[in-house]
Amino acid sequence: MKMDVEGFEHLALSGAEELLSKYTPCKLMMEFHTVLLRTAGAASPLDTIRLLQHHGYNIVSHSENEIEMAAGGDAQLDLEWEHSSMHTADSPDSCYQKCMPPP
Repeated sequence: MKMDVEGFEHLALSGAEELLSKYTPCKLMMEFHTVLLRTAGAASPLDTIRLLQHHGYNIVSHSENEIEMAAGGDAQLDLEWEHSSMHTADSPDSCYQKCMPPP
């Protein structure tokens, strides 16, 4: 799932609770433009990290520390997330099984 919502990632993900639970995309990709986040009065990147971790996602492109440091400046980060079930494709609870239609 690719997101490009110009600073409103947290709001979009909060509104996508059913999608994240029922269909569980295996990968999420998004951009964080820290200037846009501050201008939009959006939730902090750390709030978004916690939201995604709550849904079983782990960030694979950056460390939380790198994101926190970037949040205080004028940075653009391309973030990539993987669901914790991504490497268990045979499990009925894996993101692959949830995303793929039955045969």
